[in-house]
Amino acid sequence: MKYFKITFILVGLFSTQVIFAQEEVKKPAEVFDLYFRAMMNMNDGAIAELNNYLRPTSKGSDVYGNLSKQAVVEEVKASTDKFIDANFSKDISESVKASVGEFFMAMFQNLWDSSYKIKEVKLVDNPFIKGDKIAEVYYTLSFKKPNISLQESLNAYQNKTTKSLTEKDVNKIFKTLTEAYRTKAVEVKVDQKVNLYQRKFDSKLYYIGDNISKTMSGTLKDIYLGN
Repeated sequence: MKYFKITFILVGLFSTQVIFAQEEVKKPAEVFDLYFRAMMNMNDGAIAELNNYLRPTSKGSDVYGNLSKQAVVEEVKASTDKFIDANFSKDISESVKASVGEFFMAMFQNLWDSSYKIKEVKLVDNPFIKGDKIAEVYYTLSFKKPNISLQESLNAYQNKTTKSLTEKDVNKIFKTLTEAYRTKAVEVKVDQKVNLYQRKFDSKLYYIGDNISKTMSGTLKDIYLGN
C-alpha cells in the first residue's frame, strides 16, 4: 500500500511539471528574440511570428499589424524630405535628396544590423499582479557607430547657416557621412535590461513586452544619434 502511495505522489508531481511546461508557450529568451528581431532588426518574418505568438493575447488581432520594414523605410523617406525642407534652401532640395536619403538609410541600416547576447534571465514576482511573474532579461546590445557625427561634419561650415549651404557643400557632407556609416563604423556594446510581463490566456503562459521598442532603442538612439 505504501508503495502505491509513493507511486501516486511521484506520478502527481511529474504530471504537475509536465502541465506547467506545457503552459509556457515560449521561454522568455525565445520571446525576447522575437521582439528584438522584430523591433530592432525589422525582420518581417519575426514580425509575423511575433504577431502570431501574441494573437491569443489580443482577441485574435495582430498587435503589430502596421509594423513592417517597408513601412519604416517609407517613414524614413518622409522624414528625410522634412529634414531637407527644414534645413536647406528650396533651390537645392531636389538635387541633394539622393545624398541625404542615402545617409539616413545607411544610419538606419546600422541600427537594423544590431545584435544581442543574453547575459541572464530572472523570473521575479510582479508587484502589481499577485501570482504573475516578470522576466527580467539582461543582455548586451551590439551595434556599429561611426566616429563622426552630423554636427561635427557641419562644423567646417560653422560660418554659414544650413540654408546658405550650396548643393556641392551638402552633397559632400552627406556622402562623407554615408561612407563613414558604411565602412568606418566601429562596434559599440551597451548593457541593457527589458521586462517581459507574464500573462495567462486559455491556461497558457505568455510573455508580453510593454513599450519594449522604446526600451530597446531608447538608449541606443541617445548614443547613436547623439554621437
